[in-house]
Amino acid sequence: MVAYASCSDLRHVAILASHIGLPTRGADILSARHVQGFGGGYCRVLGRVGSIDPAAAPIRFEVNLPETWNGKALQFGGGAFDGYFQLRYKTLSKRMYFIG
Repeated sequence: MVAYASCSDLRHVAILASHIGLPTRGADILSARHVQGFGGGYCRVLGRVGSIDPAAAPIRFEVNLPETWNGKALQFGGGAFDGYFQLRYKTLSKRMYFIG
């Protein structure tokens, strides 16, 4: 794997199927742009994974990569078929807090 220096370096990157770990036809990064947020910014990455069935639609994904990482991660998906998070944010003193 290659290390990328900036968010814009991720644009149009192709990820080989052999690097994913599950049967796919690989993945493509469709866009990567810097977003300034509370307490710092992040890189918003949009991409798609090619199904092994060429007739199936690609699996789309979004990853937000923070400029500074606190070592924690949250993953969710499933189109609300397996539950969902209702995200609400409250801003206090220029800091963003998650209210679950």
